[in-house]
Amino acid sequence: VLTLFKWMVGDYHMEPLLEKDEAVAVIWFVIFMVSFYFIATNMFLATMLSVYCETVGAEDLEKSQQKYRTRKDVVAHYRDKALMLDEIKPESLELREGEVVVRDLRSDTKLASAHGVQKGYILAKVNGDAKLW
Repeated sequence: VLTLFKWMVGDYHMEPLLEKDEAVAVIWFVIFMVSFYFIATNMFLATMLSVYCETVGAEDLEKSQQKYRTRKDVVAHYRDKALMLDEIKPESLELREGEVVVRDLRSDTKLASAHGVQKGYILAKVNGDAKLW
C-alpha cells in the first residue's frame, strides 16, 4: 500500500519533517497529499465539464435555430371557424400537444391555397382562440 501511495504522489523529501516529530509529519503529509489530490482532480473535472457543457449547449442551440430558420409562418384570416373547416377537412385535423396539425386539405381550397397552407402545417389560432376545437 505504501508503494502505491508513493507511486501516486511521486518522489518527496520528508527527512527534515521526520527528524522533528515522525507521527505528526506522516499524518500532516498524508492529509496534505490526499486533500491536494482531491482538489486537483475536482478542478480538472470542473474545467472539463464546463467546456463540455458549453460545447454541447452551443450545438443544441445551433440545431434549434437551424430547425426554426427553415420554418415559415403563414397567416390566413378566416371570417369564422366554419369557413376554415370548409377548406380544411375536420377529420384531418390532429390535436397534438396543444397544437392542431393539418393532415389533409380539400382540393378546391381558396384562402388556404392562396396563402400556401399545406399538409403538416400547424394551426396556431382560429379567430384569436387556440382552445376552441
